[in-house]
Amino acid sequence: MSDEGNYNPSAYGDVHDHGTHVSGTIAAAGNNGLGVAGVNWKAKIISLRVANAAGQSKASDLIAAI
Repeated sequence: MSDEGNYNPSAYGDVHDHGTHVSGTIAAAGNNGLGVAGVNWKAKIISLRVANAAGQSKASDLIAAI
C-alpha cells in the first residue's frame, strides 16, 4: 500500500465503500433522530485497508496493517 515508505493518503481509500458500510453498521451513533444506529454506539474504529481495488491482498499486507 506504500510506495517505498512514502505515505500516499489516496492509497488508503475505501474503493468499494465496503469498510465504510461495515463501520457504520458497527458504530453508527444512535438516539440522534437520523433513523440509523450501529450495534455499539461507543465503538472506536480505525480503518486498515489491506486489499487492492481488485480485492486482492497478501498475508504480509494484513500483518503490516495491524
